[in-house]
Amino acid sequence: MHAPANLYVMQYNTVWDCVKIGRTSDVAYRLRTLEESHNFRLVLVASFPGCGHLEHVVHKHLLKYRSKEGPGREWFNIPARYAIKVVSELIEQNRPVPLSSSESELRG
Repeated sequence: MHAPANLYVMQYNTVWDCVKIGRTSDVAYRLRTLEESHNFRLVLVASFPGCGHLEHVVHKHLLKYRSKEGPGREWFNIPARYAIKVVSELIEQNRPVPLSSSESELRG
């Protein structure tokens, strides 16, 4: 069984208005592999455990900010603070509604 995917926000260590938003089951490993294939450093800005399934929702919401500088589809021209705000809001909006005690008893 696979570990649940985490949603993450990363950015270059020298550019503060461009972030990468993606999903992985191992954020530290993903960070290392991205850095190994480039000559720059990345900074993990935020990680949202178990929320990787919302990656497409976040990307769709931020579509107008998607970077057009390269082939990567996970880079957005926004500050990290804004990215974290949007991701947090979308997580809250997509949180499952808990069953009331009477609904729970009916299902149990």
